[in-house]
Amino acid sequence: RVLEACELLVGTKLPITEIALQVGFYDHSAFSKKFSELIGVSPREYRKRYGSPADQPSPRSGRIR
Repeated sequence: RVLEACELLVGTKLPITEIALQVGFYDHSAFSKKFSELIGVSPREYRKRYGSPADQPSPRSGRIR
């Protein structure tokens, strides 16, 4: 279930709570705890590290006028 969650975290923009439900966890905190135990980082951090660049927030441009 956690490996399926990894794929969804990287391959979709679904909210983490929705991913937890889709892979069979009905308690978001239980999902996050189990995910962190098995993967070593939180679901949010996993998505941040391994998600596609298009899914990442763009940095603000620091243009000087």
